[in-house]
Amino acid sequence: MTRQMKKAKGPGLYTSIVIVVTSFSILFFLAFALVFFTMTSESNKNTIQQCGIRVATIVRQTLHNSMAHTNPSELKKMMLDIRNIPGIESINLYNHDGYIIHSTDSIAPKRQITIDEQPCLFCHQNNQIPLSTETFHFDIVEEKKSHRQLIVTNSILNEASCSAAPCHYHSPDKLMLGLIEIQIPLNEIDRIQLESEIRFFLLAIIITSGLIFTFIWFLGKRIKIPLAKLTKASERVAAGDTDIRFTVSENDLPDIFQVAAAFNKMLDELQTANRELKNWGQELEVRVKERTERLKGAQNELILVERMASLGKLSASVAHEINNPLAGVLTYTKLVLRSIRDKEYDPAKRDNLVKYLEMIESETKRCGNIVKGLLDFSRDDVKQFQPKSLNQIITETGNLMRHPMKVADIDFIVDPSAQKDIILCNPNEIKQICIAILVNAQEAIKDHGNIIMRTDNPEPALVRISIQDNGVGIAEEDKALIFEPFFTRKLETSGVGLGLAVVYGLVQQHKGKITLESTLGAGTAFHITFPLKEE
Repeated sequence: MTRQMKKAKGPGLYTSIVIVVTSFSILFFLAFALVFFTMTSESNKNTIQQCGIRVATIVRQTLHNSMAHTNPSELKKMMLDIRNIPGIESINLYNHDGYIIHSTDSIAPKRQITIDEQPCLFCHQNNQIPLSTETFHFDIVEEKKSHRQLIVTNSILNEASCSAAPCHYHSPDKLMLGLIEIQIPLNEIDRIQLESEIRFFLLAIIITSGLIFTFIWFLGKRIKIPLAKLTKASERVAAGDTDIRFTVSENDLPDIFQVAAAFNKMLDELQTANRELKNWGQELEVRVKERTERLKGAQNELILVERMASLGKLSASVAHEINNPLAGVLTYTKLVLRSIRDKEYDPAKRDNLVKYLEMIESETKRCGNIVKGLLDFSRDDVKQFQPKSLNQIITETGNLMRHPMKVADIDFIVDPSAQKDIILCNPNEIKQICIAILVNAQEAIKDHGNIIMRTDNPEPALVRISIQDNGVGIAEEDKALIFEPFFTRKLETSGVGLGLAVVYGLVQQHKGKITLESTLGAGTAFHITFPLKEE
């Protein structure tokens, strides 16, 4: 029976690759967007500053003549004209003292700004002296109207054309004359930039999504589908179908092609191994069958040999038992012949002749029964079980063993007291079991002793034979080995240790169970239990 593998937890290979690729694509997109927006913002800032410089330069050059000739009305008019140009919100002119002297804003503050405030701070940072070169300063501020403004501050230096001109009143020693401040709204630029960023963001999303879906489609077609086919093929192989093959096309990935080739090669080798294994199994089955038959034949021969050995042990005692009735038969036969041959035969002696003949008949039957018992026991009968009375079997066994026990000065008691005793058995094999144990019990008793063989019903469906002796007993370390072949503690002339091994095999053949109880120096009891024949 095959062991079913547990299903692996977590996403599969295809899902894992999709998750990793999607995650890295999103991270790459976010990182690229961050870098792009940062660079775009910096580029826009530089562009705005360059535009601010150009606008401030144009405005300053435009107002230069009006400022040089100190014509306030013309300067005011030109400032207003410039402010009306789209892209310029206001223009402020500061003098050296920090006051707004001209402005396009009618409500411009009249207060004085200090060097710590914009737009003076960029020239006076850390209490430094004013710069001696023309400088531009840029500030991008967020108005409450939710749009940004670029404030460009340009220093107005005391040029030679100003200080040396007869129309001008500035001293040549003064480096800085003032500042020009231009406010440029950035709402149009911000709108264009926002639209560009949105278009870029949407385009990047579309491109990234397209790449992700293209990659997922590629993975599904080139990896997921072949892996699914391979998985189904593996499941069919696990179910025992080795005829399936994993088909691939030239468009498949080289790795998938190699896996398919290795998989098909494995199936070819597996089929070859299965065929060889099947052939080996069939050959092994034939060999096992042959060995089993040979072993069964050897076992039958062993049983027969053991039976003959037991029969040989019985033959000497049985010879004495037969000799006694035969001697009586011979004596009474001679008496009958003598009476018949007597010329003075007296018919009155007829009763004595009848008595002699009855004695001859009785002793002859006795010999016949003894010989019949030996013949039945020695017969190699057919190995078929048949219903038999266990009480009758042990009674017949007792008759065979009674004289040997008498010769060995052993009190032998047979007690067939089982209420239910019909079992399916081979009677001679049951007799062989009992005789083998009885012979061992007889040999275990050195002097006068007793042996009891009885039957009983330990359970309603069982019948048991118990053979108990008061011999030398069995050592504790020998109990586990007592049924092993060739195990014996007897002298070589007493046997080779096959008796109880054969007994154990015969009991197993009859679906029985044999146990022993023994105390060293006190005796041994064997209990053999058989199932009763079902009614």
